[in-house]
Amino acid sequence: MYTNQLNGYVPHSIGNLSNLKVLDLFENNLSGSLPMNNNFSGSIPMEIGNLKSLSNPELNINQLNGSIPHSIGNLSNLKVLCLFENNLSGSIPVEIGNLKSLSDLELSTNQLNGSIPHSIGNLSNLKYLYLNYKNLSGFIPSSISNLSNFKHLYLSHNNLSGSIPSSCANLGKLTHLYLNSNNLSGSIPVT
Repeated sequence: MYTNQLNGYVPHSIGNLSNLKVLDLFENNLSGSLPMNNNFSGSIPMEIGNLKSLSNPELNINQLNGSIPHSIGNLSNLKVLCLFENNLSGSIPVEIGNLKSLSDLELSTNQLNGSIPHSIGNLSNLKYLYLNYKNLSGFIPSSISNLSNFKHLYLSHNNLSGSIPSSCANLGKLTHLYLNSNNLSGSIPVT
C-alpha cells in the first residue's frame, strides 16, 4: 500500500493478521500509532509479538515512543528490524536474542539506554548492527564475538566504557567498525 494518499489510522485489528510477512505503508499520510515513515506516534503495542510471520517491519523515521516491547522476541521469522530515528526509550530487551533469523538490526538515533544485552551474541545470522547515537552504557559484550557473519558494527556516540574485547578478532567478515565518541579505555587489541 506504499506511495498512495492513504490517511487516518491503522486499525488495531492489524494485530490479528498472524500470517502477515510484509507490511509496507511507506509515503502515505497515515497518523496515529504504528507503522512506517509517516507521522506515527505512540508506543509499539505488545500485540506485535502475535505477528509470528512478520519478517521485515520498517518503522523508522517516525515519532514512536515508549520502550521496545519484550514480545518482539516472539517474532522468530524476523529478518530485518528497522526502528531508527524515533523517540524510543528504555533498554534493549534481552528477548532480542531470540531473533535467530535476524540479519539487520537498526536502532540508531533513539533515546535507548542501559547496556547492550549479552543475548545479542545469539544472533548468528546478524550482519548489520546499528546502535549509534544513543545513551547506551556498560561494556561491549564479549558475546559479540559469536557473530561471525558481522559486516557492519556501529556503536559510536554512546557512553560505552571498558576495553575493546580481544574476541572481536573472530569477526572475520567485518568491513565497518565504528566505536568513536564513547568512553572506551585500554589498548587496541593486537588481534
